[in-house]
Amino acid sequence: MKPILRLTLVSAVAALGLALAACGNPAAPQGNYGTIAGIVKSAAGQPVAGATVTVDSVLNGTTGSDGKYTIQTVPVDSSTTTTSVSCHATGYQDPPPQHVTVTSGKQVEVDFTLTPG
Repeated sequence: MKPILRLTLVSAVAALGLALAACGNPAAPQGNYGTIAGIVKSAAGQPVAGATVTVDSVLNGTTGSDGKYTIQTVPVDSSTTTTSVSCHATGYQDPPPQHVTVTSGKQVEVDFTLTPG
C-alpha cells in the first residue's frame, strides 16, 4: 500500500469515528427517566412475593420476598409524565390501576394492598 493511500484510509476511519462519537451511542437510552418503587402487601399487611407490577403495560417489575419492587428508566416526556401502574399476583384480585406523575430524575412511591381472590 502506498503511503499516501494509507494516510487517506487512516484519515477516513478517524473522521468516521469522530462523526459517530458526535452522534452519541444510538443503543443508549435517550431522554429523561424516573423511577417507580413501592411495596405490595396483602389485606392482612403481609408482603406479597412474586407480584408483577406493570407501568403503562410496557415495563414490568416483580416483588421480592419483602414485597418490594423497583422499576427504573420510566420514560418522562418533558419534566413530568403521568403513567398508569397496575399490579397482579396469583391468588389475589387485581386492584385498580393507579395513575401517578413521574418526574425526571426522581422516584415516586406506589404501594398496593391486595385482597384474596
